[in-house]
Amino acid sequence: MVDKLLQLSRLEAVDEHWPAATVDLRTMAEEAAMLLMPEANRRDLKLIVEGESLQATIPGEQLFRILVNLLQNAVRHTTDQVVIRVDPEAPGAAWAIHIEDNGPGLAEEEREAVFERFYT
Repeated sequence: MVDKLLQLSRLEAVDEHWPAATVDLRTMAEEAAMLLMPEANRRDLKLIVEGESLQATIPGEQLFRILVNLLQNAVRHTTDQVVIRVDPEAPGAAWAIHIEDNGPGLAEEEREAVFERFYT
């Protein structure tokens, strides 16, 4: 809990330096999926990673934490599978990582609220 609060504090600091490194987004997606595999197996879910290897120079640690958080939510709320897709040709962006599940999603009135601090 303390570690998460410290991470949140660092994320909110405007002067925080996030070192960029060249990482393979497909490999990162596979590593995040492997981390969630025990819970997915326990719930009899499939975790599928799609897309080709794609190199990007990014703050990898921060993206990995975001990816794991999104996957935790997807595994928690889906019924059969989660697909992680690395997209090298995302409209309006250099690349994207899509996480798709068949969970209930968010109610219309909650969609903006999820960006509020401490919203659950």
